Amino acid sequence: MEYPESLETQPPEQKVVDLPTDHSTKTGGSRSTDLGKEVVDVADERTLPFRDRAYQNYQDEMANLKLVEALLQEKERDEVEEYREPLSLDERKEVTVLLSWGGPSDGYKVYFDIDGKTAEGYYFFAHWFEYEEFKLSDEELDRVLAIYF
Repeated sequence: MEYPESLETQPPEQKVVDLPTDHSTKTGGSRSTDLGKEVVDVADERTLPFRDRAYQNYQDEMANLKLVEALLQEKERDEVEEYREPLSLDERKEVTVLLSWGGPSDGYKVYFDIDGKTAEGYYFFAHWFEYEEFKLSDEELDRVLAIYF
């Protein structure tokens, strides 16, 4: 059976991306000389399941962190282009109310802001290698606080 041209498999869209190579050890060297080029299928990264995309992002960030750590041995932070300035540093306290453990386990996680005010809460359920959280409504969170705190 022949498919109309519009339904035939089309090659994925492609783009050229810069890839960092080993950082140049030349003093005053150009960063553009430290980059390689690679053609990647754009559709690949968009069609991966979210968990796979998140894991790839995690791996990329850990590699970048290792590179930044090495570069900071030689340079000041503001001289390291790969350093990612954080948008914020948020501090909060997590309290876990564990109702069962082993298999399965469940309970509540309640978060408090730096001033000690309740920020949000979750019910969690975990069994072996699976984990889910459900955000509590204000009414549910108030009930958890009244019973367990």
